[in-house]
Amino acid sequence: MGISSKVLDLSLRPLRVTGQEMYPATLMMCKLLWFLLFASYYHTKFQGLPHLPLLPILDILRPVEGLYNSTLKTAYWLGGFALLFNLRVRLAAFMLGVIVLLIILSDRTHYRNHTFICGCAFILAACHKKDERPWLLIIQLTVVYIAAGLNKLWEVDWRSGQFMAHWLRGNSWFNWFAEYFGKLGFGQFLAYLTITFEVGMGLLFLSKRWLPVAVWCAVGFHIGLYVLLGGQTFGHFLQSALVVMIATVSWNSEPLTLRLPKPPNKLLLLFKRVLDPNSQFEISVHNSFGFTQNELGKFDGIGALRSATLRSPWFYWWGLLSMIVLHRYIQHPPGYYITSFLMISLFALSFPYETLQKNIRGTQVS
Repeated sequence: MGISSKVLDLSLRPLRVTGQEMYPATLMMCKLLWFLLFASYYHTKFQGLPHLPLLPILDILRPVEGLYNSTLKTAYWLGGFALLFNLRVRLAAFMLGVIVLLIILSDRTHYRNHTFICGCAFILAACHKKDERPWLLIIQLTVVYIAAGLNKLWEVDWRSGQFMAHWLRGNSWFNWFAEYFGKLGFGQFLAYLTITFEVGMGLLFLSKRWLPVAVWCAVGFHIGLYVLLGGQTFGHFLQSALVVMIATVSWNSEPLTLRLPKPPNKLLLLFKRVLDPNSQFEISVHNSFGFTQNELGKFDGIGALRSATLRSPWFYWWGLLSMIVLHRYIQHPPGYYITSFLMISLFALSFPYETLQKNIRGTQVS
């Protein structure tokens, strides 16, 4: 293997998720979560700790504050490097989760729902074996959504509709409907709709049969909030929730067959190596161009391409990068519209057609 080939192999490691210590979709989630924290400047949190710690016992570290902060920062970078380049990924994920939780415990002002979710997701992902589906992460999603719904139900302002009426008072579509139904009335409707949806999604996550449908509904719920609320992400809660749901993707081992009318040349094989670091594609010479995949049934054409796209690391990396760049660096109107278009396209692409079709057939047979 030449030097250029070794460099290419090393540069593709962040995209490789098969053949590692974790289930591929879970490892993909962990890599993106670390990058999301990095893009959110989480590495700037390693200073002045401990400060107003949630655990008072951490105050004993004040005399060695510099050493404590340097140790956390070094471990954060080492864990991220190990995760990206597939070096003891379970240990790296566990270490990153502990670091995130330690920062929260060391400084109560650093507590955010989205970072807490990331820390828990790292630790729970590390608890799963190589070929084990991430059931602990599914339970985490269940707890997050049910707890969010019940917490809203407990609040008087939510039940009366006052919270929604006050929060959305400057929203044009809310004001339009409020003219017909009243601000409190429409606010109360939206509040109970949100509560019902969150609790319902949480319960649906527990059903293995309907899990893809639950994920699709949750993705649509967050994308809908982003579009209707003019681009609000609630810190990076939107991105964190979408990334954690990647762990539920069924990453089947059978590759997709790309049919070509003639044998591929060297340039095409090089492109395949770059665009397909996990060997998800096989090339077959056929009299027509197309895609075929035989897994749990037969998918052909668009169905096969959709199935392979959801197992492509490039799809998730570019999706997250696009959201970060568009939301942070592009001015609001164009950035918001482009991001909304991309997320609605993601929502349409992830439609669980095969799951619905199989479940409906199973219901009719029974």
